[in-house]
Amino acid sequence: MRAAIIAVSLAALLAGQAKSAEPEAPTTSLRAPDPAAVDAAVLMLEAQDFEAQILSTTDVMIEGMVAVQIEQLQKSSDEPIPDDFLTSFRQTMREHATGTMKAKMPSIKRQAAEIYAREFTVAELQRMAEIAGDPVMVKSRAKGQALSSQLMLVGMNAMRESQEELKQKLEQMVRDYAKKAGLTIDDNS
Repeated sequence: MRAAIIAVSLAALLAGQAKSAEPEAPTTSLRAPDPAAVDAAVLMLEAQDFEAQILSTTDVMIEGMVAVQIEQLQKSSDEPIPDDFLTSFRQTMREHATGTMKAKMPSIKRQAAEIYAREFTVAELQRMAEIAGDPVMVKSRAKGQALSSQLMLVGMNAMRESQEELKQKLEQMVRDYAKKAGLTIDDNS
């Protein structure tokens, strides 16, 4: 469920930042969902505290994105970035993301319910709602943000360790593309 929430959150966050006026709804299959299954999925999402989980996950994602952006700003700046600027930047990003997610929550929840309704039967969705009430699942959701933050840092550190390798791959890709397109690349570019 956590991976689904992260995927939905990221898609919604990116859709909110996209330039198109009407982002496309995500789909997992071409068939229309059963209305009874959609209703059961909404109840399941409510049992799993979907809205709070989405907002919590959004906070974690924003912190990760901000950390990367701040790191890039600091690397590209000849002078240290003032703390008050970084605080304001972080606050602006967080407020925008949270505001966007809250404003779009009914649509996000409905789309998530439709996705689940396409993949699970009414009985399965009812069982998932029942499982969501289990004390261990309640504890898992309560610990979710702290765990997600820690897990995200593990992934970010792994990616950071391979940045030089990625840079080399991208440079090679550009050289290969330029060669294929008949372009010449200046080594200073």
